[in-house]
Amino acid sequence: MKTEDAFITAGAGKTNPTLRSLSEHPMLYTDTSGKTKRMGEIVFVTTRREIQTRNIRRFVSTFGPEVSKRKLRRLHGRIILTVDGFDAVSEEVFEIPEVRNYYALLHRVWPCWLFISCLASASLRAIALSVIPNLDVVRSNNVCRIQIPGSDLRDFFMHSLPAAAALHHKAGIPKRYGIEYLQHVASYLGIPED
Repeated sequence: MKTEDAFITAGAGKTNPTLRSLSEHPMLYTDTSGKTKRMGEIVFVTTRREIQTRNIRRFVSTFGPEVSKRKLRRLHGRIILTVDGFDAVSEEVFEIPEVRNYYALLHRVWPCWLFISCLASASLRAIALSVIPNLDVVRSNNVCRIQIPGSDLRDFFMHSLPAAAALHHKAGIPKRYGIEYLQHVASYLGIPED
């Protein structure tokens, strides 16, 4: 069984709930006047209560298939997904059973991670590690070394592709750019090329 290594520092995916957005993101876009602008990251905080009750309504209403084209274009590649209320827990966010169950439910219902996630953060890695079934975690000097089967990462990616493709299409993002972007996401996740 082939494995891939991923490294995430302690606390990735946990946040202070008052944090709503960060300053700058390297993603650039051109506005309607032709001026180049930078897009800022958007932090989406899921509360402990939402996780414990498995309440996905706010997530789906924010990122689901019914979101408008204009809003989708603003969300693309900018979202840092975090959870609140688990800062006192020593495990990494992707090891907490309640968090794993919550993200597994979202992954079954609407796996839009590849479209919305900001690749300048560890957020998408934390989501993937929360969803995949097979984890081997070894701690050393405040760093977690995670070994996972490459097939689990590939399965996570492949299950998420239809939602990403649908959102790229709905947002009016050209197919060529969507494919290039998803190749970048695959590289970010460390999915081996065939």
